[in-house]
Amino acid sequence: MGKPPINLKVRLPRYESPRNEWRKKLHAGIITAIKDKGIKYTSDLKLELHITLYLAEPRLGPLTNQKIQRNIATEIRIC
Repeated sequence: MGKPPINLKVRLPRYESPRNEWRKKLHAGIITAIKDKGIKYTSDLKLELHITLYLAEPRLGPLTNQKIQRNIATEIRIC
């Protein structure tokens, strides 16, 4: 029987350009949330992401939404 899923909720920093600074803040937020919850993740574990974005700025288009999700997934993988 597999391990029960672990949920991690992270409030994202407001998206800003250039994205490198935003990604640093995102990475720091994810690391803090992982430590606070006591999650231990190793490379032999399977990682499944479900990303839900609640955007306060409706002007962001679908391409921006996809870029944000891709950045989130990248930062989670390198944590």
